[in-house]
Amino acid sequence: DYDDNNWGPAADVLYAIWPKERGSRAYLLAQFTMDIFANIPNGPNDTFTFSTQAMVTNDVEAAKSDVEKINVFPNPYYAQNPEETSRFERFVTFTHLPQKATIRIFTLSGVQVRKLEKDDPSQFLNWDLRNESSLPVASGIYIAHIDMPELGKTKVLKLFIIQAAEILEFF
Repeated sequence: DYDDNNWGPAADVLYAIWPKERGSRAYLLAQFTMDIFANIPNGPNDTFTFSTQAMVTNDVEAAKSDVEKINVFPNPYYAQNPEETSRFERFVTFTHLPQKATIRIFTLSGVQVRKLEKDDPSQFLNWDLRNESSLPVASGIYIAHIDMPELGKTKVLKLFIIQAAEILEFF
């Protein structure tokens, strides 16, 4: 079963050729020979050297300047995050965090909902939108207080969450 749709990833074609008229022969009307020339820009005598500087870790000054970049996404959280892979995996991501940070999340009335500890080289930390009792938090506005003791800095973010309606499939 031949599929004449030769475009896109489902095409059954490895190469497509658009020949160009060459010489005195009429374009694709008479018998012709097609020459394929390899495009090899590098010869056996070509030598390449690549170098880079080593990654700088624990640069306190760079980390202090990155404090202004700390953010959370998606914000607002409208019942889903494009990074989520299932409806049971809900989260928001804090970005540009230093290696060590403590994030305390509060309601607008000042009740602490969750405390998250970060101690790894990644700049990211996910919050699963659950409280300390592992229950989903309610829709509303939350305050994230980010403490960075090694930098002597703190940052406060506002986070708006709209949870999806819980629809039970089995009960």
